[in-house]
Amino acid sequence: MKLSALLGLNGVLAFLFGLGFLILPGWMLAAYGAEPTPALSQMARFYGSAMLGYGALTWLARNVDDSPARRAIARSLMVSFAVGLVVALWGQKTGVVNALGWLTVALYLFFTLGYGYLQNPKKS
Repeated sequence: MKLSALLGLNGVLAFLFGLGFLILPGWMLAAYGAEPTPALSQMARFYGSAMLGYGALTWLARNVDDSPARRAIARSLMVSFAVGLVVALWGQKTGVVNALGWLTVALYLFFTLGYGYLQNPKKS
């Protein structure tokens, strides 16, 4: 897979999750087995706004020519997804989220490995 394709896929998924958590935080939280309290719904909206930012960044960066800036974006995303993977695994291990949380684990693992693999400019 090319970096442009990974960035584009990341952009679409981040945009969809971002809209979901921003517009329908209660529904998204309930889908993961969380009680949608007002405070948690507010935090979910913050998460949604961040996801929309990730979506815009990755979507717009997908067609940028190979450059130090594009490689820095990919490295930063790899770090973000690696940390998110640890958080998602912790959530599964402690039972904070339901079985749907394994989808989050899988997505974070996929993007961590994808951005890690594509750190070599010859592969991207």
